[in-house]
Amino acid sequence: MDNFLFAINAVVPLFLIVAVGYFIRAIRLVDDHFLEMANQFCFKVALPCLLFKNIYAPGATLGEFDPGLMVLPVAGTLAAALLAWVLAPWMVRERAQAGVVVQGTFRSNFVLFGLPLVVNVFGPEAATPTSIVMAVVVPLFNVLSVIALTTLGPQDGPLATQSRSAALKGMLWSIAKNPFIIAVVIAVLFSMIRLPLPGVVTRVISDLGQIATPLMLVVLGGQFKFQKVTANRKPLVFTTLSKLVVLPGMMIAAAVLAGYRGAQLAPVFGVFATPTAIASLVMANSMGGDGDLAGQIILVTTLFSVVTIVGFVFALRVLGVA
Repeated sequence: MDNFLFAINAVVPLFLIVAVGYFIRAIRLVDDHFLEMANQFCFKVALPCLLFKNIYAPGATLGEFDPGLMVLPVAGTLAAALLAWVLAPWMVRERAQAGVVVQGTFRSNFVLFGLPLVVNVFGPEAATPTSIVMAVVVPLFNVLSVIALTTLGPQDGPLATQSRSAALKGMLWSIAKNPFIIAVVIAVLFSMIRLPLPGVVTRVISDLGQIATPLMLVVLGGQFKFQKVTANRKPLVFTTLSKLVVLPGMMIAAAVLAGYRGAQLAPVFGVFATPTAIASLVMANSMGGDGDLAGQIILVTTLFSVVTIVGFVFALRVLGVA
């Protein structure tokens, strides 16, 4: 019973904050413009500050990070994307939906849910390895999404007229200017050369970083829009089961069998146990994918993840590895 209550207390508060975001949007306390601006602030300022703080914190140097923790998150993401890329055309008839199903399967809400979730479940010591893994996995999500939506998307989509070299340059530039990458690289560099920062600077960074998690969760709730899902039942069932049950079950089991415990297990849990990322909707809309299906996948996986995440946390607590 104690393990079950721990799982509930670690997960449910995050979803209640999301519910607050949905409620204040429903009563028009905030509008779409506010949510868009808040989203931009989180991704360009607050979250990079949080990542920097987690990595630059005393004792959180690159030398103490085990590069082996990257293997399962990266390998699992690549394998999931490849398998979904093979199976998706059999699940849907329209090309505009195939790429959406692929990215809905592997692209998790690592940014919004992953970091606060693993801190709640595994403790503050999980923040540093998770932040470093996030800096690698999030750009990987972007690259794989572009590949999936390009190769499986409509033949007359926005990228159909782009050359391969132009598309590649665009992806590389997008990765290079990613605020997460920049924040982590600077934090790692400063840690390696042991560069001390003035207290006033670290205080400002810390305060801005503390804004990130609650504000991002509120924005996530405010961006939810319920839609009819009957017409897309087949791809929704396939994507939801793959994203919330099959993939996290296999990868978390693999991590436990490999000897990962506590904070070492956190990055794998954060990458694979969280629902589909909201960014997948923006990506689908901008590249000719089925935006309605993308939104439905986000909604359904987020709602059902309340159950699956609690279940996985409970199981890890029973096994004594979390």
